[in-house]
Amino acid sequence: MNRSLRLYLIVFGLILGLIVVLQLNKRTPIDWHRNFSVTEKSPFGLYVLNQELDQLFDRSITRVQDPIYPYLQSLNTNQPQNLLLIQEKITWQALEKALDLVEKEAYNLMIISEISNHELEKKLELSTKYHYSLHESHRIEFTDKRFQNKSLDINLMPGTRIIHKIDSLNTTILGNHRFLENEDEVEFNSANFVQIQYGEGKVFYHTQPIAFTNYYLLENGNEEYASTVFSYLPDYPIIWFQPSQFTQSSSPVRLLFDYPSLKYAWYLLLASLALFVFFTAKRKQRTVPIIKPPVNSSAEFVRTIGNFYLQESNYKDMAQKKSQYFLNRVRNELLLDTHELNDAFAKKLHIKTNQPLEKIQQAIALMRKALHPEAPVHEIDLIKLNQLLDEIYQ
Repeated sequence: MNRSLRLYLIVFGLILGLIVVLQLNKRTPIDWHRNFSVTEKSPFGLYVLNQELDQLFDRSITRVQDPIYPYLQSLNTNQPQNLLLIQEKITWQALEKALDLVEKEAYNLMIISEISNHELEKKLELSTKYHYSLHESHRIEFTDKRFQNKSLDINLMPGTRIIHKIDSLNTTILGNHRFLENEDEVEFNSANFVQIQYGEGKVFYHTQPIAFTNYYLLENGNEEYASTVFSYLPDYPIIWFQPSQFTQSSSPVRLLFDYPSLKYAWYLLLASLALFVFFTAKRKQRTVPIIKPPVNSSAEFVRTIGNFYLQESNYKDMAQKKSQYFLNRVRNELLLDTHELNDAFAKKLHIKTNQPLEKIQQAIALMRKALHPEAPVHEIDLIKLNQLLDEIYQ
């Protein structure tokens, strides 16, 4: 082993040991992804609901992790039952089988999902849409006056799916969604929980599964909303479908990716080997002449890219890039945390830039709209956003 290779291995070992130590002492970040998994203890998992659901009912609850369609085919239809689905990507074949049981065998189906399904909505004769709002707080409540004190305030949902068209002959609205900016104003046709009479049975459709996640159920009093929703189910046994969301890989490399420390060590090993091969080959090959790339002026490049986006009318992408560039400058030059675009961030930016607070709040509202994956951005929004950001950070 020559001296250079020995030096590479020593440096590699030291860096690898340092990374392992740092990863072992690293605090695991909170996962805010909406996974709706019964095994996840993250804010938007269903672990708490899975543990506490048995205490809400004095009847049996069967948890099924098998494929839904074969299980429904093998059911004994002599006794009606309640079928429960929460934010699962279910095939239309399985949904059609479940609706057939509801229609002919007096089963009851409760679907709690924000995922739109065109075939299902067509069968139930209703229509949903995604509604985006810059309001920070929302309230979901029941239409029954007996349950007025069991509403739920939601503060982590800039957008939501609402039911805006129903068949009033067979559908009853059980719950509504309204915004809290103006207590006297209720969003028109903002139903989020309905009951549909479907043949011999009933279908209950709730469009906001976030209300049943760990984040809200762990707050004292919020469990009453969830228990009230489930209380609408008739007094039959409940079958809760919980299909496995991930398939385990059989590859031996899977063990490396199950642990962050081993994963980064694996990446570092591959990078080190690539660098070693690169520098070793560079020393042994002949000199490669430098070929200068074609000259392209900055102004010409900017005009070309600008004309491309203008022709495509991709205002959403342009607004996102403008917002990301602005927030990057704020982080690097003003040393402000841009993780949450709230009132505290607006006040700090106001102090740093000496710009009017109202102007900064308008810019933040437009940036939040631009960065949200489903919020529409129009040409007038892009023009206003560009003007405000240029004035704030001259």
